[in-house]
Amino acid sequence: MPAAGAEFIAQKLNALAANPDVWAKTAFILNYDENDGLFDHVPPPFAPRGTPGEYVDKWPIGAGFRVPCIIISPWTVGGWVCSETFDHTSTLQFLERITGVREPNITQWRRDTFGDLTSAFRFGAMPEAAPALPPTADLLKQAEYATEHFSDPVFPDKHQVAPVQEAGTRKRVDQ
Repeated sequence: MPAAGAEFIAQKLNALAANPDVWAKTAFILNYDENDGLFDHVPPPFAPRGTPGEYVDKWPIGAGFRVPCIIISPWTVGGWVCSETFDHTSTLQFLERITGVREPNITQWRRDTFGDLTSAFRFGAMPEAAPALPPTADLLKQAEYATEHFSDPVFPDKHQVAPVQEAGTRKRVDQ
């Protein structure tokens, strides 16, 4: 249930923020693995035909549809939005940049096409304290109560009839 996810994430963020020394050197990256079936009007990029490591049986792997990513750190506070194109290898590229350890499974096309998340950070700005999060525990309790006590949704029966539209034509009401 979504409220459980919100409470889970809030607990982790509150634990990080409770220790200023830990918060001062933390980047919490919340990557989603898929778009939950929501329509995306932007087609994902894919590599030109024959790009090494980007095709399986003559079919492009592609980047996949856009998914949410939320980055919480002392250098991302303030409601900024980064619109550079990223994919799931971007997190690995970010770790490469920070640690100096190279990930061999990222193709050159992905390195050239997708950012390494550093544009989402304002490293030149003064790091900010962790903001207070809205309470989520009560919302979780409300969601659990609703799940246990509210009636199941009512589904239409199999004897549905399509709506009927009156025949003929007429002027629009506003004419």
